[in-house]
Amino acid sequence: MIVRNVYTSAHLRVTITLFETSNSKVTSCRGNAVLRDSHSNTIIDNELRATGSMVSSEDSAIGLTASHNNTIAYNSIAATAGYGVSLTASSYNKIQGNDISSTGQAAVKIDTVQVASSPEQFVIPTYNYVFENNITCTESGVSLRTARNTFVFKNSIAGCKDAIMLSGSHENHFLGNHIIDSSQYGINLAVANDNTFYHNNFLDNAIQAYENHRVYWWWLQNDTYYSEGNTFDNGEEGNYWSDYTGVDEDGDGIGETPHPVYENFTDRYPLTTPFDVNSVTIVPETWSPLPSPEPTPTPIQSATPEPTHSPDPTPTANSFPIIPVAIVSAASAAIVGLGLLVCLKKSRKPKNV
Repeated sequence: MIVRNVYTSAHLRVTITLFETSNSKVTSCRGNAVLRDSHSNTIIDNELRATGSMVSSEDSAIGLTASHNNTIAYNSIAATAGYGVSLTASSYNKIQGNDISSTGQAAVKIDTVQVASSPEQFVIPTYNYVFENNITCTESGVSLRTARNTFVFKNSIAGCKDAIMLSGSHENHFLGNHIIDSSQYGINLAVANDNTFYHNNFLDNAIQAYENHRVYWWWLQNDTYYSEGNTFDNGEEGNYWSDYTGVDEDGDGIGETPHPVYENFTDRYPLTTPFDVNSVTIVPETWSPLPSPEPTPTPIQSATPEPTHSPDPTPTANSFPIIPVAIVSAASAAIVGLGLLVCLKKSRKPKNV
């Protein structure tokens, strides 16, 4: 299916909705779009706009919920008081080559959702790819909330409050990005572990990186959580930091002095010149949809067979004795003859004188 040349209307909250739709294309449209339980679709070359006051997928220029393996590419995306692109409980999606701007909310948000039947469990988004986009925002450029294995690369993220915001998100990868002129933080970490950052260019951010300790108060105590295990180089090369003050004595393009990032975390191999992000190559993982469960066969109740009646047994000789017909006839004749003889004798009796 191809959706083409659909334009927004003042009477419609959502311009385009794909629900349980697959292998479709939306192009040359204006307005906003929502995908729910929709997979392997392409949203390309559109003008996607949103103006909202509530925080929901409908207040995104484009919002995906429980939708996988979709491509959002080469669109002009702008949101006022809403998200530019919002992915909720969605995995293996590609956000590529878009111009994305937003005010009031993140330009790109990737988030989890609670399982309705089990509130202590979450549907965690994994293997989403955000690359080759131009991103500007008054809040966070890219915001990950409880996301895993997200790849953010070859983007320009400029003029945001926080270029990258990680909250409860682990094992994500940031490489080959221009992170420029953030008014607060280039990277803002909050309970975010084991994320990797290398081959990025951090240019003129108010604070290049910051870790926000989260304190959770309980009945009798409080627990403080830190962001741990994050790395800022790949073991050979790190990032370019505009405020790096070290020197490159051997001229190999890598500073001999590690660059402090936050607390005791450092970039051990800081670059002394900006990195050529065009050399970054990432091969996305392939989405393999889970097979539909085989229906459980319903046992067929067999009809109860009618009871089989056995024929009556053939009577035996002992049960019903048989008297020969000749004997019965002879006996009958003898009885009749005796009766006649008596009658004759009575009729011949002498009369009295």
